Amino acid sequence: MLGREKCVGCGRVSPETNGDNTLTTSFGWRVIRVVDDKGTGVVEWRCATCWQRHKAVQALHSDPPSGNGPSTSPRDPRSGDR
Repeated sequence: MLGREKCVGCGRVSPETNGDNTLTTSFGWRVIRVVDDKGTGVVEWRCATCWQRHKAVQALHSDPPSGNGPSTSPRDPRSGDR
């Protein structure tokens, strides 16, 4: 058995595994690298349920891509833009 990880979302301990990729491929756990408040790189493990919640929250807080969508400001017909 390799080391067991703890979910940063709910605190659940990962299942026992026998290989490096078992958590992500068989159980749906995800790991991301982040920088903490002290500037140190750390990893955050999340179970499949908490990963889905994390993705949903990130999608709500992310800025929409700039320059890819239609303009929200009306055109001034006097400007000659067509």
